[in-house]
Amino acid sequence: MRGTITVIHPDGTVESKVLDHAAKLDDLKSAIGGGYMEKIPRFTKFKTDTGVVDCIALCDEDGSRKNMSPNRTATLAWSASLAATDPAQPVVLNTLVGPVAILYGDKEWMKAL
Repeated sequence: MRGTITVIHPDGTVESKVLDHAAKLDDLKSAIGGGYMEKIPRFTKFKTDTGVVDCIALCDEDGSRKNMSPNRTATLAWSASLAATDPAQPVVLNTLVGPVAILYGDKEWMKAL
């Protein structure tokens, strides 16, 4: 079992943490800044150094209410995911805010999420 949590911060910096165990709730909450987690709809593909992977992306569900900073880098990654999964579908997005956690790994790791 092996997976990665990649966090895209609003300033464009990116951090990745590789886990050899199932992701814990505390790992996920701290990645998005500690708030309630929300799965970002249709953010299911992410381009890494080794290619495009299946993923789950999370953000703070109250990020807008908390006036978190816009996250342009994560929003562009979301747009790329939408284009990769359904190129014929018009892309209509909100701007993501705050830190965004992108989770990807082997089948066992992803199933444990």
